[in-house]
Amino acid sequence: MPDSGTRWSREELILAFSIYCQILFGRIHIRNPELVEFARIPERSAGAVSYKLANLARLDLALHA
Repeated sequence: MPDSGTRWSREELILAFSIYCQILFGRIHIRNPELVEFARIPERSAGAVSYKLANLARLDLALHA
């Protein structure tokens, strides 16, 4: 698992955006089994992935409408 503070690569960001598009906003949390399973792909913690998805949600204009 990468050290804390390791930047996300372009490929990891694309994967994170892909999972963001598939998971409902209310299900973005560290105990979501889909998110835990996804976290193994980029070798990140479930917490790091949930934070990244939450950051992506801040940019989602559909959530602000």
